[in-house]
Amino acid sequence: MMLLLWLLGGLVLGVVAERLTGGGASRRNPADDEGAPTSTPRRRRRWGRILGWSAVAIVVLLVAGVVGGYLWANSIFQKIDRVDVSAQLAEGASSGTNYLLVGSDNGAADGEQRENVDGSRSDTMMILHVEDG
Repeated sequence: MMLLLWLLGGLVLGVVAERLTGGGASRRNPADDEGAPTSTPRRRRRWGRILGWSAVAIVVLLVAGVVGGYLWANSIFQKIDRVDVSAQLAEGASSGTNYLLVGSDNGAADGEQRENVDGSRSDTMMILHVEDG
């Protein structure tokens, strides 16, 4: 069964390749054309070439977009200040669940300190560790 599908797929690909390249034997008999003037060979169809180059351009643009997005995100994440807290962790505290608790104000406080601040900011961040059991 697989051999039959493989042969059928090869036949279909061969026909498609022949149609796209314009190859293959002519169906007309050359002896019938003895007195006929020779015609110029048929031009290859431009739509196949245009479609191929369009597909290549789309793939190149997609790859460039993914690589550019990765580089942009990586540059943004490298600007984040990090604090190494591994020395502050208790020995053997590997089991359990950590929760990040974030406190934020409403950003609408009056006063000179809040004049140039847009949006709301995080006032407090804590990590709560709950051990299993």
